[in-house]
Amino acid sequence: MREVLEGIESLRSLPGVLAINVGENFTDRAQGCTHGAVITLESREALDAYISHPDHQRVGAQIRAICDLLALDYEYN
Repeated sequence: MREVLEGIESLRSLPGVLAINVGENFTDRAQGCTHGAVITLESREALDAYISHPDHQRVGAQIRAICDLLALDYEYN
């Protein structure tokens, strides 16, 4: 799992990425989810470039190979 988390953290250098925070869940409230990541992007437009970037595609494939993936996109005010 550490390799996957490091892969997510490596996406910090992609255009439009402002911050990345990854961590391990420590409660029983996550319906079985063990880890989470929050990626903060500079705009909605940056999301399109981020999603299609080859490095993001590679890390996403790594994640899907070992577990289920839930993505949520929202604007933070």
